[in-house]
Amino acid sequence: MQTSSIPQGHGSVHAEGRVPQVILHELKRRISLILLVVALMLGQTGVSLVSPLLLKTLFDRAIPARDGTLIAWLLVGMVVAPLSALVLSGLQEHLSITLGIAVARALRLNLMDHLLRVRITDIEQVKTGEIVYRLTRECGRIGELYVAQELLPVVSSTALFLGTLIVMLIIDWRLSLFLLLALPLSYLLTKRLSRPVETVDKEFIDTLEDGQSYLQEVFAGLRTVRAFNAQGYEGQRWRDWNKRYWRASSKSQLFHIPAFLYLGSSLINNLFVGFVFGYGALRIIQGEMTVGALVSFVAFVPRIYSAFDSFLRAQVGMQGIRASVEKLEDLYRLPLEVVPERAVSLPLPKGGARVAFQGISFHYSRGFGVEDLTFEVQPDEFWGIVGPSGGGKTTVIDLLLGFHAPDSGTMAIDGVDIRELSFEVLREQVGLVSQDVFLWNASIWDNLVYPEKHFAREAVEQAAKMAEIGDYISALPAGYGTIVGERGLALSAGERQRLALARAILRQPRLILLDEATSALDALTELRIRQALDVARAGRTAIVVAHRLATVMPADMILVIDKGRIAERGTPKELLARRGLFYELCEAQSVST
Repeated sequence: MQTSSIPQGHGSVHAEGRVPQVILHELKRRISLILLVVALMLGQTGVSLVSPLLLKTLFDRAIPARDGTLIAWLLVGMVVAPLSALVLSGLQEHLSITLGIAVARALRLNLMDHLLRVRITDIEQVKTGEIVYRLTRECGRIGELYVAQELLPVVSSTALFLGTLIVMLIIDWRLSLFLLLALPLSYLLTKRLSRPVETVDKEFIDTLEDGQSYLQEVFAGLRTVRAFNAQGYEGQRWRDWNKRYWRASSKSQLFHIPAFLYLGSSLINNLFVGFVFGYGALRIIQGEMTVGALVSFVAFVPRIYSAFDSFLRAQVGMQGIRASVEKLEDLYRLPLEVVPERAVSLPLPKGGARVAFQGISFHYSRGFGVEDLTFEVQPDEFWGIVGPSGGGKTTVIDLLLGFHAPDSGTMAIDGVDIRELSFEVLREQVGLVSQDVFLWNASIWDNLVYPEKHFAREAVEQAAKMAEIGDYISALPAGYGTIVGERGLALSAGERQRLALARAILRQPRLILLDEATSALDALTELRIRQALDVARAGRTAIVVAHRLATVMPADMILVIDKGRIAERGTPKELLARRGLFYELCEAQSVST
């Protein structure tokens, strides 16, 4: 498994400059490959400088002397030199692409490693489509496009520019100085024309992200779309997005068309080339310059302008790639889960875990949460947590799993503060069954043993049996090899819940957490889940958050949480006798009192 180079510790991570750091780190790791690319670039530059010099020799020496042998050798050189430069260029481009792919891969691995550890509350605020787009397209754009095709060629262009300039100055320094006057003007004009590139590219990227997010949502909610006869509505939304994409794409492509970006610089360059021809012809007439010198000098002109254009393309590329870098930086700025600097190994006594909350308060950014929760669950006890919707019940589960860090107070398992435990150790103690069970589009077996693969078949079958789903699986034509479909939708809600319970039991947790696991089930399926829970919680501590109060009537103790505070606590009989909030909830659900 890839390890993250991102520091993990208390508080948030300030990751400005993270993307450039990742790029620089990957380039340092592949310094030998970069040196080879540079060597090939220098070799290509040297070979490309030969042909114009051969032209000078041809016109000034071989032709006037009528030396057929020299002419033949010069012609051979004129054929071999470009071919050699082409071969070297091909090797250099291949290695540059390899390096760009390596940078993109490093960005994807590093960013994914970061996102897997980002606080749940923060990453849930980001659209999934945006994350997918940035991990796939943006990382590739930075590495495979910018690094490989624009950044690395600057090295070759620098060598070509300097080499060509030296040779041209040797041939005729006056013409060279006149020619160089065009370069600053070309640079300033191109820079001015490229200013909107960053804004246009950001708009284009935002539009693509919106489209990817929309597609993921609409296909995930396809049943709802059809149930509400919304096919026409969604089709129109897709057409509207395509219009936005067409506008954004057209503008982005316009500002990346070389004819647009480099029209002014090309005009300036060509005017100076015309001046060079005129001034060179005048000097030949005056006997101050040979025809061969002018021909070779003019042959060098496209090379020096090509090298300079590479600088200009890199400049424009930097403007465009900045939007991609900022998109990745936004994800790197998401703070990581708070982990202890030194994790404590939790003792693993037999039986259930002892869970204690002492003065726990936590508030979401939206303002609500829980306030001053204090209770203690003894090993092997069954506790229920009930209350009105939005009262803070699920927050207790999230706090126990370390999804949130409390603002104040302490939580402990077996007397060890949860904040002193690594997430791996903490979550090994817990088996979670949530209301919205997530299943991979894979086989029942793969979902049960996720993420490990070492479980014996007997253990898997025993867990399925305890969760009251073993007989159902055995009756399927493909058995444990049955594919459950996207998010498990090939199974019923009750089957998904029992499968999730079996998955939790398989890991032999000391603490089982059920979070509204029966709220969407029919009465008969709920009864089967309760029966499975009665079997599964033997020798374990169980905390069940329930909307359906019948689920927690067998509990040893019940907490009633309202508006983030513990409104009542006691056994079911005690709470019913008080005729408080719990009694009212039971009356509303017609639960036997």
